[in-house]
Amino acid sequence: MYPDHSAEILVSELEAESARKADIPLTVMKKREEREEFLKDKLSSMDKIGVNSTEITYYAVNKIRENSDVELVDVSDPIIDARNIKDEKEIDVMKKACDIASIAAENITDFIEPGVKEYEIAAELSNRMRKN
Repeated sequence: MYPDHSAEILVSELEAESARKADIPLTVMKKREEREEFLKDKLSSMDKIGVNSTEITYYAVNKIRENSDVELVDVSDPIIDARNIKDEKEIDVMKKACDIASIAAENITDFIEPGVKEYEIAAELSNRMRKN
């Protein structure tokens, strides 16, 4: 998010489908090198950036520091505050998500059998939730 309250998202192809739902300008990186170039380009004109210290990885912090001299500012408290306050629309979306997850969880037992790996079950569960 920029000082003018506009925002931009950088994601891998794996996360692109989900990120497109946010209705925020999106850059999808296909290679790691693209992330490096994106960071250099975007961070070159900034003095400081806000990071959610409760979520950002050590690796990501190091990448930011390698590509710029920006000051990192912890903005996790305002993010937590915003997440804690739910409006009716968010509550309705959460209820729908719970319904979808419950249906998928009830029906996944037919997929589970000896020899099936945990990551295969997780992938199948995720796929079933997306279909609903």
